[in-house]
Amino acid sequence: MFDYYLMTSVSIGLQYEEAIRAEPSHSREPEPVAGRDRRAAEPDELTVASRDRRAAEPDELTVARLTGAAWRHASGREPTDAETAAAVTELTQMAGGRGDLLAEVAGLLMGFYRHTAEQARAEAAARHCIAAGADLDLIPRWIEEGRRRAAVAQRTSGTGSTGCEDHLGASV
Repeated sequence: MFDYYLMTSVSIGLQYEEAIRAEPSHSREPEPVAGRDRRAAEPDELTVASRDRRAAEPDELTVARLTGAAWRHASGREPTDAETAAAVTELTQMAGGRGDLLAEVAGLLMGFYRHTAEQARAEAAARHCIAAGADLDLIPRWIEEGRRRAAVAQRTSGTGSTGCEDHLGASV
């Protein structure tokens, strides 16, 4: 069941990325809001907010893809050298030199799945991210965030199960 939710989350992320790419250029000015004088808003404020939102979207999609790939390559057993090399190669290419995103994935997985039946698999996925170049200094912060998300998911479900959330604690 978890794999279904993971695959659905990754699939939605890929569909979203395709839709964003198909949109016309984001460089045009935002349309005026009815009943609001366009001159009343600071153009720089709108531009900066829009640019910041768009800059974060590709990172979120990359994190989703990295997480899916790391999870797919992780198993309940010790990987062979060839399996590890394949995982590291894929993650390295996908991350495009972004050790910060690899650290985010590694930390969230380790924190979210701490003391669960999936802990060993999450740690294996995190090891793949570390081998692919995760920024080691950032991982502890993301472990704490993963723990926080797990606690929220546990409180929300009331059972300790995170069956309706993906592996990062976001609802699917």
